[in-house]
Amino acid sequence: MRGAREGICGLCKTSAALCESHIVPEFMYKPVHSDHRMISFKENEDGFKPSFHQKGLREYLLCLSCEEHLNKFYERPHVSTWESLCLRKEQPSLKISYGVTEQGTEFADVEGVDYSSFKLLLLSILWRAGIASRREYLSVTLGPYEEKIRQMLLERNPGPQMLFPCIMILLKSLVRLIAPPAKGRYAGHTTYQFIITNVALWFFISNRTEQEPILEGALKENGSFQALVSEPEEIPAYNNAMQWLRRTKASL
Repeated sequence: MRGAREGICGLCKTSAALCESHIVPEFMYKPVHSDHRMISFKENEDGFKPSFHQKGLREYLLCLSCEEHLNKFYERPHVSTWESLCLRKEQPSLKISYGVTEQGTEFADVEGVDYSSFKLLLLSILWRAGIASRREYLSVTLGPYEEKIRQMLLERNPGPQMLFPCIMILLKSLVRLIAPPAKGRYAGHTTYQFIITNVALWFFISNRTEQEPILEGALKENGSFQALVSEPEEIPAYNNAMQWLRRTKASL
């Protein structure tokens, strides 16, 4: 197989020819990039250095069968869903409405998403980052949850809402950036933030997520969720990336 090398597939755990797999599916960068050029970061002995990418970051992770499994069940069904979220437009099966809380927090109510496949699409990004050896993703250390998520992806089992929930944040500005995910803590929970153009994914990895009020906004089994609407500067992953850009005198 062209562009493949022998190894152990991260998903099915069999010895096979491995594909050069995307960590973040390529289609997620397309809706808001006509030229598909984005700044990403590569790390060498001198630290992270900015570079332009057109197809996102890849690594030999999965066999062809497992690549097709993720594509068929999780990625392909949500190309239009993701485009609608990025471009802030509804489609016949997807409704988006906006509001502001009494505290002044902007939000978007989204209805009409397939709970199972969309949640597993998001978790597949976190999981791929967790098994990747690229330095850009070394902050993602899932420990025992890595195997749990692998089984969920294989079995197409999304689990309940509060199992590995993800809060989506719609950014008010376009970010031409593939930023290394930011690991953090929120109310005692381990969190990971990913920026994908003008959407941020905020994963909560904990055994106590059902006790966290903010996670009521995560994707529900009825196919609805409440996304936050925010400026990029409010996102740690963005601020980390800006620090690297300033140090290297690069710009978006």
